[in-house]
Amino acid sequence: MTDLIPVLDRRRETARNNARQQAQRTLKRLTQGIASLAKAGTPITAKTVEAETGLSYRTITRNAEAYVLFCKHAAYFQPKPPNRPTRKAAPAKRAKPRVAAWDPLLGRPKRELANRVRAAEQLVSELEQALLAGALQQQDLCQDCRNGQPLHH
Repeated sequence: MTDLIPVLDRRRETARNNARQQAQRTLKRLTQGIASLAKAGTPITAKTVEAETGLSYRTITRNAEAYVLFCKHAAYFQPKPPNRPTRKAAPAKRAKPRVAAWDPLLGRPKRELANRVRAAEQLVSELEQALLAGALQQQDLCQDCRNGQPLHH
């Protein structure tokens, strides 16, 4: 049983050493890949890094040092150059339709409006009758003129 503890410690230590070495290899590959992409003028993104180095974004995020290096150089995290806003051509101004002035009838109660409509309909009816009567009278006068009868005033 006493031999088991040193064996487990040795395995644990070996695993830690392997992990450290793998992390260093990842960091070295990433550093070389970023240098290559920067030299070519290619923006540093997860996809371009993966294409250049074979390291996936997930692999980079699991390694703290590699992730810091990636974020330091990634195009996404770089400050955007302040570009001067270009003046956009203003759209043609359309004449705004004028809002009608407030209609005073809108403030009246329905009963009053209905009474006003009835009165207006009555007046229209009387005017139509008067017009019809005037037209009939004119027609009679024209017939009288054709028949040679004198006009009566």
